[in-house]
Amino acid sequence: MVWVRVFGDHTSVTFAGSQGLLKPNVFRPVIADAILRSIRLSEDAAANFTQHRVVGRAADAARISDLVSHSPMPMTALAPIIGYDKAAHIAKAAHRNGTTLLKEVMAAKIMDKRAIEDAIRLAPMITRDKE
Repeated sequence: MVWVRVFGDHTSVTFAGSQGLLKPNVFRPVIADAILRSIRLSEDAAANFTQHRVVGRAADAARISDLVSHSPMPMTALAPIIGYDKAAHIAKAAHRNGTTLLKEVMAAKIMDKRAIEDAIRLAPMITRDKE
């Protein structure tokens, strides 16, 4: 609802601004009121969202790790090593079988586990720690 009001204020400012091209704009009070109201509403909405929806929340690292390990996106790290066609084939197989990329690459016997983990490195994708 806040953003609907802000968009409405934007329309008001745009129209009011278009009415005073050749003389001092008599719509300045409307423009100022709409801009200030939008600023206050945006500030209040951001503060309330932060207080009620962000503070106290924590990422579920186990769930994130599971989602990342089943995602085909890390396969792009292997594409330069094993080739795009093999990487695409493996990513599709992992998706089709509901397995991880690691399991599919190892099943295809293209790389060993250590080489795969070195190439893909999922940890930086799911943590804030720098490696």
